[in-house]
Amino acid sequence: EDCVAENLFKNYSNFVALETPVVKSYWLEDGAIGFNWNAVDGAKGGYFVYKKSGNEFTTLVAGTSATSYKDSKNLVNGTTYTYAIASRDGVYGEPSMKYEFSITYVAPPTVTISNASNGVNVKWTKVSSADKYIIYRSTKVNDAFSSWETLGNVNSTKLTYIDTTAQKGVTYKYAVSAVIDDVATGYKASAELQFIPLITSLATPEATIKNGAKGIGVYWDAIENAETYTVYRKTYNASSKSWSGWVNIKAGVTATSYIDTTVKLGTNYKYAVRAVNGSVQSKYDETDALTYNVTPTVKVAVAS
Repeated sequence: EDCVAENLFKNYSNFVALETPVVKSYWLEDGAIGFNWNAVDGAKGGYFVYKKSGNEFTTLVAGTSATSYKDSKNLVNGTTYTYAIASRDGVYGEPSMKYEFSITYVAPPTVTISNASNGVNVKWTKVSSADKYIIYRSTKVNDAFSSWETLGNVNSTKLTYIDTTAQKGVTYKYAVSAVIDDVATGYKASAELQFIPLITSLATPEATIKNGAKGIGVYWDAIENAETYTVYRKTYNASSKSWSGWVNIKAGVTATSYIDTTVKLGTNYKYAVRAVNGSVQSKYDETDALTYNVTPTVKVAVAS
């Protein structure tokens, strides 16, 4: 026991006062505050990290050899936290004087994305005191997402960004960090989205018509981005000498032609075709009038 006591005395008596570690930088992540500090010569007993709770400091880590730390314990957005760092000479002895500093935790913006006609539309929530926002993108390749790439930045008055470099059919994730006094918040990934250009308008089909044995044929060229076509018809009333309104005679046509078999001999008709993609419809141009005058071929049985 005397020997142990003597060794303890020697360890305490040989204690050397060390320099106080100083924070070099800090950073913010989604749900965390990180910081690092300079290495101190002779800190054989490692480093101590503290966090203030009320008027007292509690120890977060003791005797670590690392020169960085990340606190991810129940951080509240907009709250300022006070930390302290100290170093120690050996296993025994008191740590050096504490270096105190404070950091305000700022949560990253929440990001939502949607397809636009000219790219992916990225939107995010406002962060108070932000000087600017940085936009990031991750690309899905072979069922895995790439590392984040920086697309650009916008000033604090903007909360949207259009990624016009997105490629049709490719799946992406996006994230945004806010920059406050040259310190960027962390960033939180959006949901993934396959870029399919949003259709806001369609070209107008120009239809032509002609008589046929089974009815009047309506023909048009394919329209880019059209999923289906709708065929309309007007009928001339000889008694009142007026045209009817447009009547939808066939919707969901996937071909570029349609035979109207409901026509009557000697009656005048006009036609129009609309291109359709979801809720988007094109305008339509009516054809010239055409009188159906083709008599169906009748097969006559010949007696043997």
